[in-house]
Amino acid sequence: MALNWPAKDPDEVLDYSWTPALSQGDHIVSATATRVSGSVTLDATANSSTAVTLTLSGGADGETSVFQIRVTTHGDYVLEETLYITCTASANADVAAFKRRYPSFATVDNETVATYLADATADVGDWGDLTDRATYLLAAHNMTLNGIGSGTEAEMANNGATGMTRLKSGAFEVAFSGAVNSKSAYMGTRFGSQFYDLLRRVKAGPLVTGVGVF
Repeated sequence: MALNWPAKDPDEVLDYSWTPALSQGDHIVSATATRVSGSVTLDATANSSTAVTLTLSGGADGETSVFQIRVTTHGDYVLEETLYITCTASANADVAAFKRRYPSFATVDNETVATYLADATADVGDWGDLTDRATYLLAAHNMTLNGIGSGTEAEMANNGATGMTRLKSGAFEVAFSGAVNSKSAYMGTRFGSQFYDLLRRVKAGPLVTGVGVF
């Protein structure tokens, strides 16, 4: 038998699981996995009583890697499976690069990050060599405003506050940047502030927005 696993981006590190057909009452005792061909790296192999999980990374765009899994069960059965996985560079490459640059979003699911990146890509357009950086910053800004991510600003956004510059415990004190209510809503997060700096560089001169001229 052979199974085709879902494709992965070369930059992704993903867990793939195989659940063999076990006899009633039987369970997995041990499992091994071997790469037969291809360049996807087998980082780890783990098993529960019913499934085997492979942690895979790397690979070359357009290449299919083949893995062989061998399972020994409590009932002395040996089960084998051949698994195929193809690497395809996709939007997930941007997601992986984004998470490497901004680790505070590392635990956000890829679909959410991809959605915000798509929106930011449409908003930014072509900024030459600064396009990727601007897109990532705008996506990070928008996610933070919506309370997504592990940073302090995202946590504050979840509680209905953005643009915080100081938090003092004890005699409770919170200070806001004032930019939240200013003509530049980008200043509500550190990502937005950096994006705005790029915006001024790319769009030299006064910037006309719906709230006035910058």
